[in-house]
Amino acid sequence: MLPRRTFGDCASRRPICSSAPPRPVRDPENALPAPLKASIVSVGHAVQREIERDNPDFDFLLAVNSDLAAGLSARL
Repeated sequence: MLPRRTFGDCASRRPICSSAPPRPVRDPENALPAPLKASIVSVGHAVQREIERDNPDFDFLLAVNSDLAAGLSARL
């Protein structure tokens, strides 16, 4: 089992994020349905809010990551 990371461990690794949806979601050739793309963007905003907190909930962030990965891999 990996050691639990703290905010201090991850603070320097935070990505620089903007409010614009990621390029793959905006790509007109992306075959995902528009409602699914909108949901992905919404989840991204929730994740962004969480990582900006003083003490982010890493269990929540890991669960979101796992759920998205599982859901998207099931579509392949």
